[in-house]
Amino acid sequence: MRKFFLALTAVVVVLLVAAPHFASAAEVKMTGIFRFRGVTGDDFDRNERAHDSTQFMDWLARPRWTAVSEGGKIFAIYELDVFDREVTGANGNVRFGTTTGRLNVGVNRWVIDAAIPGTTLRFRVGKSDWTNPDNEIIGGAGLNRIQGYGVYGKLYGPLTLSLWTVKYNEGLAAAADGDLYHLSVEWKAAPAVSITPWVAWDHLNNGCTVGTGNGTTPACLTTRPDIDMYWFGLNAKAKFGIASLNATAVLQDGDVEFGRGSGLSDIDVEAWAALVRLWFNFGKLKVGFYGHFFSGDDDTTNATGGVTSVTNIASRQQDNKLQRFSAPRINGTSRLVGPQLLTRRRFSTMSPVFGAENRPGGGNGGANMNGAHIYEILVKYQITKALTFDGNISLIRSAASRADIDANFDGDTVDAGDSTYDSGKDFGTEVDLSLKYQIYKSLFTRLTFAYLFAGDYGKLATSAGVDAGARDLDDTWALFSELRHYW
Repeated sequence: MRKFFLALTAVVVVLLVAAPHFASAAEVKMTGIFRFRGVTGDDFDRNERAHDSTQFMDWLARPRWTAVSEGGKIFAIYELDVFDREVTGANGNVRFGTTTGRLNVGVNRWVIDAAIPGTTLRFRVGKSDWTNPDNEIIGGAGLNRIQGYGVYGKLYGPLTLSLWTVKYNEGLAAAADGDLYHLSVEWKAAPAVSITPWVAWDHLNNGCTVGTGNGTTPACLTTRPDIDMYWFGLNAKAKFGIASLNATAVLQDGDVEFGRGSGLSDIDVEAWAALVRLWFNFGKLKVGFYGHFFSGDDDTTNATGGVTSVTNIASRQQDNKLQRFSAPRINGTSRLVGPQLLTRRRFSTMSPVFGAENRPGGGNGGANMNGAHIYEILVKYQITKALTFDGNISLIRSAASRADIDANFDGDTVDAGDSTYDSGKDFGTEVDLSLKYQIYKSLFTRLTFAYLFAGDYGKLATSAGVDAGARDLDDTWALFSELRHYW
């Protein structure tokens, strides 16, 4: 594998050397977007005993330059984000009315993409969207838009390759190297049917090698493990008549290894996930059925959170096994296309700071769910040429109840810091209603209303010194608005 990627690096060098010969002949096109958004809502902490309403706006400018050479054999992309690095809102965008100084400019995306001579493959390097076939488990909504390189394109006949790697933690310091690898091969089984097996490997060499002052005690090994995770997936896409299907099944396997002298046992990870996206097209009316299924783990923990998190590593399972699904890069690549409040992707990525988001599907065993089983009915209707209605009803359940907390691992949950929770798995039911109006060809506005009816999941049953039911769960609502110009 390393030899292969060294060869790819050589290709990059060749492209850079050759760049002056085609730069003068490149055709350059500028495109981009300018976006203004707003949100208002209430009860984002799900606590009916305290109001926490939110109202704010943000904006984003994103110009892009695309240069094409050699009749399309080579192209490059350079895309900027205009925002304020110090006074920012959700997602790094400028919160309207908070900025008084000069704005900064950041690079959102850069790419060099070239055909490999004598083959049907292409090579890509840069800060790009590195995704898997379903574009949700890995790379959803630009979450895996980081530095990387890879090869993609037709192998031969019905087979198409996608092979890439990204570095999300640079190993310039000792024990600080993080790399994610992905390989998929799509088989075009029929004109309207494709089957794509894929595999991902996440290796985080994070175990601390620095001890105390005399170098004899590896004290920091207690909080910094090495991580090796594998995902084995299968994606299927098909169109038949008025129906179209996109389905994914994934098995996760791996371990979290604590160093010698840490006093902690290694953790085995065995989990699974499945996504189903089914649409029926009736002309102006489209009806969809979505299913999101992620395994959970109902073992008692000493704190909520993901055991693969460097900052939350104390949250480990008592049986040293984790069955709750987590996406690559410590859940850092996954964004489901699901209910608006829960996943913040379907209609807007703007954050109202909802305290129980579960964007990757697995959650954290605590307030953000313990795995997920989500069933959705979706409707799209073209009211007029310019006006479109979208809506969904989403039944949201946790795969397991909220994990009880035994802070000192003494076998009970009655001490200070301990908590037990209601055994209910019903997180709630969300209803989303959205209208999009195409004002001009390059300008649209969207208004979305989202309401989540709270379920029983996560209610406090008992806690040391606190009466049962001390914190009730309340319904949550939000209204999102957006005006976007693109060119």
